[in-house]
Amino acid sequence: MKYFDSENSSRSVAVVPVDGDVLTLSAGTTGTANINVNGVAYLATFATSLTVTATNWVALHRSALLLRGIRVTSSGAVITFVHKRPHIVTNRVSATLSDASDDLAATIAGTFTPDFNVARKYQLAISCPVTIAKALHAKDGQDIQLDITAAGAFAVTWNAAYQFAGGTEHTQTSTSLDILKGNYNAAADKVYLVVEGADVKA
Repeated sequence: MKYFDSENSSRSVAVVPVDGDVLTLSAGTTGTANINVNGVAYLATFATSLTVTATNWVALHRSALLLRGIRVTSSGAVITFVHKRPHIVTNRVSATLSDASDDLAATIAGTFTPDFNVARKYQLAISCPVTIAKALHAKDGQDIQLDITAAGAFAVTWNAAYQFAGGTEHTQTSTSLDILKGNYNAAADKVYLVVEGADVKA
């Protein structure tokens, strides 16, 4: 007899590119640069300090970005982008810095939050260092699979809500596919993960 397991059956496989949604102004004392958000360039001009530069950039471009469904805030020299509908995990923000006229520079990092209501299998393509945030809407006993492909030597940092077999956090393989499978334990409020395959090649 076939039956439908509503607790563990995925609605779909979610394919998610994870780019930079946290941009940190890391150096610079003068000049301009473009901060590109989902393909559109917004000019940043150095003013007094990197913190002031970030604050001014957010104040200048916040309204235009909100019209595109993107919320932006700054704290110090760190500029953070959040899609207006963050519960739709495939709505992503990709930020980069380019065309610096002098010495303005930035580092990029990304975040990803699995949502059990959206999918239980995710195919992630990461193009920068990424933090995997605590999963949303997980129920006891539900399974999850994360297929993570890194385009380079990018670190993956795991929220404390994930624990790994053997007690050692998995290190993402550079320029390769790693496959992780796990199960959510409600009593511990943890997703327990094992590495199904690392450095998987075609």
